[in-house]
Amino acid sequence: MAKKKKAVKKKAKPKVSKASVSIENDIRDIVNWLAVFKEEYDIPREAVSVLRAKLEALARKASVCR
Repeated sequence: MAKKKKAVKKKAKPKVSKASVSIENDIRDIVNWLAVFKEEYDIPREAVSVLRAKLEALARKASVCR
């Protein structure tokens, strides 16, 4: 006699609003522009590091607020 397989529940994907995806994309764009400005305008490395860290912290907060 064949054994019945147990039903496996799939985890629901978290709902992601279009606004949070847009914010994450905007932050990613700003980080990319920061790299360009660093090279073109000779921004000090320390300033770029601080700005990038602040932007990454903001991106983490945005992804938590979905």
